[in-house]
Amino acid sequence: MIENAASGQSSNLLNQQYFGHYPNTFFLLWIEHFIFLLFGQPKFSNFITLLGGVNLLFLDTAFAILIRSANKIYKNKTITLIVALVSWILIVLSPYFVSSQ
Repeated sequence: MIENAASGQSSNLLNQQYFGHYPNTFFLLWIEHFIFLLFGQPKFSNFITLLGGVNLLFLDTAFAILIRSANKIYKNKTITLIVALVSWILIVLSPYFVSSQ
C-alpha cells in the first residue's frame, strides 16, 4: 500500500484511512516517493527491488556502526563478537518472524 502511494498509483479511501491511523508513515512515503522520482519512475516490480536494495544498504550500514560502536565503548573483542553475533541472528531471523504472522 505504501509503495503504491509513493509511486502515485493509488489514492482510494483505504489509503486515506490507513494514513489517518498511522500518520508516522508520511515520512516513509516521502522518502520512497523521492527514491521513485530519483530513479526515473521505474515499474512497480523494479521499484520494490530498488527499495529492497536501499533497505539492505541501510541495514548493513547500521550493522557496521553498531559493531564499531560496541568495539569503541567496551574495548573488548569478545563483547564485540557477541554483539555482532546477536545482531546478525536478529537480522537473519526477522524475515522469518515477519512472514510467519
